[in-house]
Amino acid sequence: MASTLAPGQPTQSTKPFNVNPSPGTRFRASNDNISKHRDLVDSREFQRALDFAKLEMLDQITRGRPVQGMNDYAIMGLEMVGAMHFCDILLHLSEQPMPPKMPPAAPPLDHKA
Repeated sequence: MASTLAPGQPTQSTKPFNVNPSPGTRFRASNDNISKHRDLVDSREFQRALDFAKLEMLDQITRGRPVQGMNDYAIMGLEMVGAMHFCDILLHLSEQPMPPKMPPAAPPLDHKA
């Protein structure tokens, strides 16, 4: 079977292909989603509801739970961290993640000195 590619032509696409985009990537694919989400999280009503929801969750995590040892405190702490992480994701869902900034490469060392 003869190849139909011209000499020097790549055999595979060089365009990046994301087979399984994350839910956040799919959400940010729509400008309508982004603008409506930003309007929502910037509203005073949403901020107030989120603040009281966090307080309620922390109250439910700690109130009336029998504490029998340090592991119970660790569990409560991890639940609180999880709740705060969820709120952070919710608030910043419409923001495009930025790649980390790499420090400038150091000049090569002169080992003869």
